[in-house]
Amino acid sequence: MGELMQEYFYKAGRCVANLDANTVGHELNRIYNKHGALAPATVVKESKPKQAPLHGAFEWNDQIAAEEHRLHQARQIINVVTVVPEDRPNTLPVQAFINVTVVNDDDKNERRYTPVKEVIDTPGLYDQHLSHLKYRLKNMKIELSKFVELAQVCDAIDSVT
Repeated sequence: MGELMQEYFYKAGRCVANLDANTVGHELNRIYNKHGALAPATVVKESKPKQAPLHGAFEWNDQIAAEEHRLHQARQIINVVTVVPEDRPNTLPVQAFINVTVVNDDDKNERRYTPVKEVIDTPGLYDQHLSHLKYRLKNMKIELSKFVELAQVCDAIDSVT
Protein backbone atom coordinates (compact mmCIF):
# COMPACT_ATOMS: atom_id res chain seq x y z
CA MET A 1 0.00 0.00 0.00
CA GLY A 2 1.17 3.52 -0.74
CA GLU A 3 2.12 5.95 1.97
CA LEU A 4 -0.55 8.53 2.85
CA MET A 5 0.55 11.89 1.45
CA GLN A 6 0.71 14.67 4.02
CA GLU A 7 -0.71 17.99 2.86
CA TYR A 8 1.44 21.03 3.61
CA PHE A 9 0.48 24.69 3.91
CA TYR A 10 2.37 27.94 4.39
CA LYS A 11 2.00 30.07 7.48
CA ALA A 12 -0.40 32.95 6.84
CA GLY A 13 1.23 35.63 4.71
CA ARG A 14 4.34 33.52 4.00
CA CYS A 15 5.61 31.60 0.96
CA VAL A 16 8.81 30.28 -0.63
CA ALA A 17 9.75 31.65 -4.04
CA ASN A 18 7.14 30.51 -6.56
CA LEU A 19 6.78 27.08 -5.00
CA ASP A 20 3.59 25.63 -3.57
CA ALA A 21 3.67 24.51 0.06
CA ASN A 22 3.25 20.83 -0.82
CA THR A 23 6.34 20.87 -3.05
CA VAL A 24 8.39 22.46 -0.28
CA GLY A 25 6.97 20.30 2.51
CA HIS A 26 7.44 17.02 0.66
CA GLU A 27 10.98 17.92 -0.36
CA LEU A 28 11.91 18.89 3.21
CA ASN A 29 10.38 15.62 4.42
CA ARG A 30 12.36 13.68 1.78
CA ILE A 31 15.59 15.35 2.92
CA TYR A 32 14.74 14.60 6.55
CA ASN A 33 14.08 10.93 5.78
CA LYS A 34 17.26 10.64 3.71
CA HIS A 35 19.53 12.21 6.34
CA GLY A 36 17.65 11.53 9.59
CA ALA A 37 17.69 15.25 10.35
CA LEU A 38 16.75 18.52 8.70
CA ALA A 39 19.57 21.06 8.85
CA PRO A 40 19.88 24.21 6.71
CA ALA A 41 23.26 23.12 5.27
CA THR A 42 21.73 19.82 4.17
CA VAL A 43 18.79 21.58 2.53
CA VAL A 44 21.20 23.81 0.58
CA LYS A 45 23.34 20.82 -0.48
CA GLU A 46 20.29 18.82 -1.61
CA SER A 47 18.98 21.87 -3.51
CA LYS A 48 22.12 22.59 -5.56
CA PRO A 49 21.22 20.44 -8.58
CA LYS A 50 19.20 22.50 -11.06
CA GLN A 51 16.47 19.82 -11.14
CA ALA A 52 16.08 19.81 -7.33
CA PRO A 53 12.59 20.96 -6.25
CA LEU A 54 13.96 23.75 -4.00
CA HIS A 55 16.72 24.92 -6.36
CA GLY A 56 14.76 28.01 -7.42
CA ALA A 57 14.23 29.09 -3.81
CA PHE A 58 17.93 29.91 -3.46
CA GLU A 59 20.15 32.63 -4.91
CA TRP A 60 23.05 30.78 -6.57
CA ASN A 61 24.92 33.85 -7.79
CA ASP A 62 27.55 34.20 -5.06
CA GLN A 63 27.92 37.96 -5.43
CA ILE A 64 24.18 38.57 -5.04
CA ALA A 65 23.93 35.94 -2.28
CA ALA A 66 26.76 37.62 -0.37
CA GLU A 67 24.94 40.96 -0.47
CA GLU A 68 21.67 39.32 0.60
CA HIS A 69 23.51 37.64 3.47
CA ARG A 70 24.89 41.02 4.61
CA LEU A 71 21.35 42.47 4.49
CA HIS A 72 20.18 39.52 6.60
CA GLN A 73 23.02 40.20 9.05
CA ALA A 74 22.02 43.88 9.19
CA ARG A 75 18.43 42.88 10.05
CA GLN A 76 19.76 40.64 12.81
CA ILE A 77 21.89 43.49 14.18
CA ILE A 78 18.92 45.87 14.17
CA ASN A 79 16.65 43.27 15.79
CA VAL A 80 18.89 42.51 18.79
CA VAL A 81 19.06 46.08 20.11
CA THR A 82 16.67 46.94 22.92
CA VAL A 83 15.93 50.05 24.94
CA VAL A 84 14.13 50.86 28.19
CA PRO A 85 11.34 53.33 27.36
CA GLU A 86 12.12 56.79 28.76
CA ASP A 87 8.60 57.17 30.15
CA ARG A 88 8.77 53.76 31.91
CA PRO A 89 12.27 53.53 33.41
CA ASN A 90 11.47 50.56 35.68
CA THR A 91 10.17 48.26 32.94
CA LEU A 92 11.79 45.59 30.82
CA PRO A 93 13.60 46.65 27.65
CA VAL A 94 11.71 46.59 24.35
CA GLN A 95 12.96 46.33 20.80
CA ALA A 96 14.64 49.66 19.94
CA PHE A 97 13.72 49.68 16.24
CA ILE A 98 10.43 48.42 14.79
CA ASN A 99 9.95 47.21 11.22
CA VAL A 100 7.04 49.17 9.72
CA THR A 101 5.70 50.01 6.28
CA VAL A 102 5.93 53.67 5.29
CA VAL A 103 5.28 55.57 2.07
CA ASN A 104 8.62 56.68 0.57
CA ASP A 105 9.39 59.79 -1.50
CA ASP A 106 8.19 57.98 -4.64
CA ASP A 107 4.76 57.31 -3.05
CA LYS A 108 5.53 53.59 -2.80
CA ASN A 109 5.24 51.42 0.29
CA GLU A 110 8.60 50.55 1.81
CA ARG A 111 9.64 48.47 4.84
CA ARG A 112 11.85 50.40 7.27
CA TYR A 113 13.07 50.16 10.83
CA THR A 114 11.86 53.07 12.95
CA PRO A 115 12.75 53.95 16.56
CA VAL A 116 10.15 52.49 18.93
CA LYS A 117 9.39 55.93 20.42
CA GLU A 118 8.48 57.24 16.96
CA VAL A 119 6.24 54.20 16.35
CA ILE A 120 4.50 54.74 19.70
CA ASP A 121 4.08 58.50 19.07
CA THR A 122 2.79 58.17 15.48
CA PRO A 123 -0.85 56.97 15.40
CA GLY A 124 -0.65 55.24 12.00
CA LEU A 125 2.59 53.44 12.86
CA TYR A 126 1.28 52.57 16.33
CA ASP A 127 -1.90 51.04 14.86
CA GLN A 128 0.13 49.17 12.21
CA HIS A 129 2.50 47.69 14.78
CA LEU A 130 -0.32 46.82 17.20
CA SER A 131 -2.11 45.01 14.37
CA HIS A 132 1.09 43.14 13.54
CA LEU A 133 1.57 42.10 17.19
CA LYS A 134 -2.02 40.83 17.38
CA TYR A 135 -1.45 38.85 14.18
CA ARG A 136 1.67 37.28 15.70
CA LEU A 137 -0.26 36.46 18.88
CA LYS A 138 -2.98 34.72 16.86
CA ASN A 139 -0.36 32.62 15.10
CA MET A 140 1.34 31.85 18.41
CA LYS A 141 -2.02 30.78 19.85
CA ILE A 142 -2.34 28.15 17.12
CA GLU A 143 0.93 26.61 18.27
CA LEU A 144 0.18 27.04 21.99
CA SER A 145 -3.29 25.50 21.69
CA LYS A 146 -1.72 22.05 21.35
CA PHE A 147 -0.58 22.24 25.00
CA VAL A 148 -3.34 22.01 27.61
CA GLU A 149 -0.94 23.48 30.18
CA LEU A 150 -1.07 26.76 28.24
CA ALA A 151 -4.87 27.10 27.98
CA GLN A 152 -4.80 30.25 30.15
CA VAL A 153 -2.32 31.86 27.77
CA CYS A 154 -4.63 31.08 24.85
CA ASP A 155 -7.54 32.62 26.75
CA ALA A 156 -5.48 35.75 27.41
CA ILE A 157 -4.58 36.01 23.71
CA ASP A 158 -8.29 35.71 22.83
CA SER A 159 -9.05 38.60 25.16
CA VAL A 160 -6.77 41.01 23.26
CA THR A 161 -7.02 39.85 19.65
